Amino acid sequence: MFPLRSGDVVANRYRLDSEIGAGLFTRVFLANDLQLARHVAVKIFLLPESERLTEAIGQAAAFHHSGALTILDRGVDEHPYLVTEYCPGGTLGEEIAAMGPLGSERVAGVAIDACAVLGSAHDCGLLHRGLKPSNILFDSSDRLKIADFGLSLGSDDVTLAPGSLPAYTAPEQAAGETLTPATDLFALGVILAEAVSGGRVVARSSGIAVMGHGTYRPNREFICDGSLRDTIERATRLDPAERFQCADDMAASIRGLHPPPRAISRPTSALQSVGGSDPTPAAAVGLLERPADDEITSGFAWPSEKPASQVVPSEDATDVEDVWDEVFEPPVVADEPKPRRHRKWPLILVLLLLIAGGVTFVVPNYTKRAPDLLGLTLDGARTQSEALGIRSDVVATVPSGVYAKGTVVGQSPPPNGRLGFRSPVRLTLSSGPPPVAVPSVKGSSIQQATRALQGVGLVPVVVGAAHSGEDPGQVLSQDPAETVAESGSSVLLTISSGPEPAILPDLAGKAAKDAESELLGLRVQVTQEQENSDTVKAGSVISTVPASGATVRSGHPVKLVVSKGPRTIPVPDVRGSRVTDATAKLQALGFTVKLVQIVGQDRVVSQDPPPGSSAKKGQTITLTTGS
Repeated sequence: MFPLRSGDVVANRYRLDSEIGAGLFTRVFLANDLQLARHVAVKIFLLPESERLTEAIGQAAAFHHSGALTILDRGVDEHPYLVTEYCPGGTLGEEIAAMGPLGSERVAGVAIDACAVLGSAHDCGLLHRGLKPSNILFDSSDRLKIADFGLSLGSDDVTLAPGSLPAYTAPEQAAGETLTPATDLFALGVILAEAVSGGRVVARSSGIAVMGHGTYRPNREFICDGSLRDTIERATRLDPAERFQCADDMAASIRGLHPPPRAISRPTSALQSVGGSDPTPAAAVGLLERPADDEITSGFAWPSEKPASQVVPSEDATDVEDVWDEVFEPPVVADEPKPRRHRKWPLILVLLLLIAGGVTFVVPNYTKRAPDLLGLTLDGARTQSEALGIRSDVVATVPSGVYAKGTVVGQSPPPNGRLGFRSPVRLTLSSGPPPVAVPSVKGSSIQQATRALQGVGLVPVVVGAAHSGEDPGQVLSQDPAETVAESGSSVLLTISSGPEPAILPDLAGKAAKDAESELLGLRVQVTQEQENSDTVKAGSVISTVPASGATVRSGHPVKLVVSKGPRTIPVPDVRGSRVTDATAKLQALGFTVKLVQIVGQDRVVSQDPPPGSSAKKGQTITLTTGS
């Protein structure tokens, strides 16, 4: 079960809105950047952070090109993540799925733009390693953007099942050999073939088998201009040395002359092509299976000049593969037999007599190759196998953390394995992720509970809140609790909303310490602010904010305004001043004046409190006169 879903926030910044892409070990979400208020794409890696992944992202981020998807951010929030610009125009894969075969001009334009980006990357020493239609994107102005440079998984990252290698993998990449720019151009060639045909043109199977033995199968009839046909043929040759060695050469090939379009169609089957009722000529074959590496120069075989209807299988060719081999090596050309009429009733009579006598007929052991049904739904698997004349039976269901419920997780024989005459493909279906133990989250904060439940593949759902003596947001109950549940199922949580609301009491005149203790009993957040007061003694409460009588809830902020006593005033120096002037000055400041005057003396010679000291408003200042 993937750990993140829509609505989750990554790195306290990127809120995942909807899933827009998925790989075997990744998910891509359309997300909202909460800091910059913009849409971005966030790729989440299920695999742990590694030096290989860190290095690959660093190289991709260092590559700047208008046709490369811009990397905006990266990090680890339980899982590695990568943030890129969002391209609302969708992917080339989506366009092919929606539109079917694309016009030659559209395909050529995509190819030339892709070559420009790949060529620039190759000049910087950067290979893509995993090009496919889903990482060729288009922005809102239909400008091409290529994503995931260097981010395809290699053997150092994970061991993949043989059937899981992409159909765009070049032979040398599947074999673990040295990669070159021609490796990326091979993938681009396969993509172009899909674009002009409107669908998959390479059988999904073991990558090494497909690439090493050239088992490419046609599945679409398509028309493409000569330059595209020639470009695809050269780009997909199995020997890297025979392909384009740089993207500029491939783009130049596409810009060449365009001969008249040519239709490429698929034969119905090998047997029908050889001797069936539908003698499809080899000239109509587009992408063909070939049996041996030493005869293969390209993954794509273009029209042959010899009609397959002239190829006659030998007497020893007892299965489909032998007949198919003889179509290609070496053909035996037979004269057309003269038509003659046959009387069938004598033969029928002989057969009936033989059957009545207990004679057993042995059907020749023709064999077929099992199709690759892994990952398909049961309906899809049956549709595909029935189209090939093969029955499919479900023999088991097993839990799977990789394959969705109801999809094929295993098959016998394996893809491309030999299938006996009238033998079915035996399918094993996924019953979904294995059940998981539900952890107890009662007493945890909602944040802790969410991480714990999502960590095992469960979905926390808050269904209510209740007043209690617990902190707000603390889990009061859960359903189910301490049992096992299907991965992806919901766990219903009830959380605390704190104590019931309270009425704020009148605390004016109370000592600040006592008032604070009373407020903490209401579970509110208490702060203090001090002010001068001529009426409230220092250390006592003047008022509260909000005022007394207000309704407060748990966690609500309440401020105590505490008196620090009357305001003090600096005593001015009035010595040497006339008595009348000194008295007027002190009274103006709010002091009371007491006069000790010697008869006949009108000048102040001393004062108490002395000049420069502080005194409260209303305090008495004593003045003494003398000579």
